Amino acid sequence: MFIPRNCMTSYRYKLYTTALPIRIMHYRHDGSDINLKYHAHEFMELVVVTGGQATHCVNIPGESPISYPIRRGSVFLINMGESHTYQFDKGQSLVIDNILFDQEVMNYFQFKTPEEMQFMDFIYLLPQLPPEIRFLSAPHLDELLMKRLDDLIRLLEAQEKEENSGNGTVRLLLLSLIVALISQQYAQNDAYHLMPAKSKANILRLISYLQQHFSENLSLDELARIAMCSRRSLTRLFREITGETVIHYIQRLRLAKVCNLLRGSRK
Repeated sequence: MFIPRNCMTSYRYKLYTTALPIRIMHYRHDGSDINLKYHAHEFMELVVVTGGQATHCVNIPGESPISYPIRRGSVFLINMGESHTYQFDKGQSLVIDNILFDQEVMNYFQFKTPEEMQFMDFIYLLPQLPPEIRFLSAPHLDELLMKRLDDLIRLLEAQEKEENSGNGTVRLLLLSLIVALISQQYAQNDAYHLMPAKSKANILRLISYLQQHFSENLSLDELARIAMCSRRSLTRLFREITGETVIHYIQRLRLAKVCNLLRGSRK
């Protein structure tokens, strides 16, 4: 994905001050926050609403804008390049924990078999769905799960300040646990029936996988295994869903990465 110039950068949020680009941020917003405008990021943003309520407004390129209410327990993932903001009725406010992480962190998640990827649908499938389905079926955590999630977030935040050789591994494991906990709730969500047919869902999971692993030497046989179909079915289904071949899609991802590096780095 090509990231627009007005995106909030990873460097602004100091994602690279540690070996693993993950950072915890805490915010309280209300209607008096005049600087709260539509904004996008060049990183992933996992948002956990810990208090208050508001309207979440999302504007994704090529899709119709969507607005929906959020409150304590709401959890959602904003992809790179997607614009969003919050709107408030009189007297409303919002308290959130933001987990910011570079998309390449997902390369290290040890979820690569089809079964494991299906268990992690919150990050492998949900981000690929149309906004009206994606945000409607987003998980809502009860108080017990919120307490567990809060404990993990506090541990992850504490690890930001540690400097030792195993710090990156611990932080990655904590982020994996956070995502797994949310994904488990997502699979039990009442709106989970909005998921697409199995064959299409498998291709959408594969697309998420490609977005993280496009720099690797990937064979069609391996990709067909991940999509749980034959090479012939992979070729047909992938073109039906994306309008292009698997090879062209990977090439486009690589070119977009090059464009972002040329624009935002010295490489």
